[in-house]
Amino acid sequence: MKKFFFLWSIVLISFQFSFSSTIKEDDFAKIDKDLNKGEYKLALRKAKNLLGKYSENSDNLTVARINFKLAKVYDALGRFEEYKKSADAGAANFAKAEKKDTIFYLYTCIEGIAAYSEYGEYVKALPLLESAKQLLDDKDHLRGVKADLFEKEILLLFKMGYYKKAEEYSADLIKIRKNILDKPFGGKKKWSTKELKEKKSDLARAVNLLSEIKITNSDLYHADSLLDANLKWIPSGPGKKRIEFSRALF
Repeated sequence: MKKFFFLWSIVLISFQFSFSSTIKEDDFAKIDKDLNKGEYKLALRKAKNLLGKYSENSDNLTVARINFKLAKVYDALGRFEEYKKSADAGAANFAKAEKKDTIFYLYTCIEGIAAYSEYGEYVKALPLLESAKQLLDDKDHLRGVKADLFEKEILLLFKMGYYKKAEEYSADLIKIRKNILDKPFGGKKKWSTKELKEKKSDLARAVNLLSEIKITNSDLYHADSLLDANLKWIPSGPGKKRIEFSRALF
């Protein structure tokens, strides 16, 4: 009997440990929300808390993604030495990471691409883009992450000066976002209210991106048309509180 209770205790401890070491997408989303609102110090605190919680007992992929997120926050704060340390730590962990969790691996690549792109280290962002592309296929459940990666690729092309190609791809991205909005995947017949707002927000962001690229390409007429359409649609779609609305104002 004592042996049974001892073994059961080990099982309980193991369960609690594994549960506490599982990171959620919402943990990253909360940091992004603060970043978009300009609450950089709050975003930093949350990112550092995540790193402190998961750095010792988590896999390399999880720690890599947190470090990339932290690097992005440091870049927003203008703390570039700390950005470099976090980005380097993310790259070191990523190099040792396994690819068992395809979606989490892809989002870690996206996190790294975003961090490097914001700082202007495009050469370092490109290998992550290629690593992610190699894992993508035509499976239905990957449509969302595929669109997110495509968006990062467009931003990368835009920042590197490939304006025409970025414009062409942005038009394709809008079609993809509309298709995802209209045709749920993953066995779902329709999106939940929260998911629907997120998908509409993705579409609005894609339209804003295309308008920004058109402005760079001196196509002001079509850029204004896109922004006007977003300003009319967003209040009844994603909602005025979404960051995409404020960005469409400028």
